[in-house]
Amino acid sequence: MRAKQGFTLLEALVSLLIVSILVSLVLVYLQSFRKMDTRLYEGEDDISISQLRLIYVLSEDVQANGELTLTYFERESHLQLQKDRLVMQPGYQVFLQDLDDAYFEQREECIYLVYQHKKQKPKERIIGC
Repeated sequence: MRAKQGFTLLEALVSLLIVSILVSLVLVYLQSFRKMDTRLYEGEDDISISQLRLIYVLSEDVQANGELTLTYFERESHLQLQKDRLVMQPGYQVFLQDLDDAYFEQREECIYLVYQHKKQKPKERIIGC
């Protein structure tokens, strides 16, 4: 009597079918996870922009030329991009993170923040007028 060696063609096809179904389910899950990550950035961005607007309202002598320079509670502060983060100095208060680019620009009387998260489209938000 011969010992059975290997798998039959039917067994191999069934296992390939099961693996392909599992891979498609994992891909669908990962796509929804990527969308959730984008939404997480949007929520964090809204909070950070609100904080920046409050600082703008409470500040004097605001100037935007790439970085934002302002007098906040009688102390000169700078908001600038450092190590993929939008940071306020002195100190190291982080507002936005995982950025490819971020800069402030002044148009007429208004100051805008233009920023881009990694692998996303650039966004432009008004800080104040």
